[in-house]
Amino acid sequence: MNDPDRRDDILEMLRHTLDHLGESPEARPTAASAPPSPPKMLVAPADRQLSVPVGATPAAPVLPQPGGAALVSRYYDGQARFSLGLPGGWQRDDAATAISGLPRPLASFRDRDGRAVFEVAVDRAPETSLELYSAKLELRLQTQPAYSSEGGMIATVAGRPAFLRQVAWSTAADRTRLIRWRGLQVVVGRGEEVFVLTGMAADNAYEEQSGNLNAIIESFRLE
Repeated sequence: MNDPDRRDDILEMLRHTLDHLGESPEARPTAASAPPSPPKMLVAPADRQLSVPVGATPAAPVLPQPGGAALVSRYYDGQARFSLGLPGGWQRDDAATAISGLPRPLASFRDRDGRAVFEVAVDRAPETSLELYSAKLELRLQTQPAYSSEGGMIATVAGRPAFLRQVAWSTAADRTRLIRWRGLQVVVGRGEEVFVLTGMAADNAYEEQSGNLNAIIESFRLE
């Protein structure tokens, strides 16, 4: 039987990528509680940016501890695909630029200072396992400046299996400076659709914002 998920070359790519994340496809856990923290990308105001030399590699991201930011409003997707809660001071950002390497964004959000962002993107992945899709996405993101990831694990988000990893990468502030971002990325599947949640904060705001990112991910629901 011609099963696209069993092709030797794809399985070898998946095995290599998941080994890099610390997990093999044959011996992955069946479930785990996802430590909170999310994903997305914008340039913060100049007075709040942390500059690092171009070409510098960000330190490994630290998974935030569970913690409780208060959510004061709820956003509902106009096509009734998903909803999520937003902390005080957060709003939808219709001017946000899609993160290179990620699928088409459905909605982007930011805090009032632009130091933390959250993006929900959707992709189609018929006949593709969650782990294989995550491995392919990882390979695309490795082309981003100073990108790094670690801690890949199976989790449960919105009552569905999900793949969770810590991520960090940089965006250009100008020709000589990069701004480092870090956070979490979650891949959640539903039928042939895959939702990619990316919650990021500028490095100098990460400790302050990690609770907010965590709360948004925990509030995510598929409608």
